[in-house]
Amino acid sequence: MSYEFVPVSLIIIILYAISYLLYKEDVITEAMHAKIWNIAIFIIGLILAVIGLLISIFAEYGMSIALNALLVFWHVEIGIVLFIIALFHIYLHRDRFKKITLRI
Repeated sequence: MSYEFVPVSLIIIILYAISYLLYKEDVITEAMHAKIWNIAIFIIGLILAVIGLLISIFAEYGMSIALNALLVFWHVEIGIVLFIIALFHIYLHRDRFKKITLRI
């Protein structure tokens, strides 16, 4: 089973570009733009955690079902989405990250 890193990444980048354009054109506020992506991080992280927990439970109890491969596939795909969104999040909050890393 192959993972679709490039297409998934492009979709997220396009969605981010659309929301950024809406912000720049004053259709949505900067706060709304940030809120959209913070909510996306939360929801995607939650989905990722649930799928990871299911995979762990199946592995722990030796449950080998046809769904395992599908769960792993979607876990990786959603992980790619979270990674791309996290890069945008770090970019948006780069000043905060600089302050944090300078204190360490």
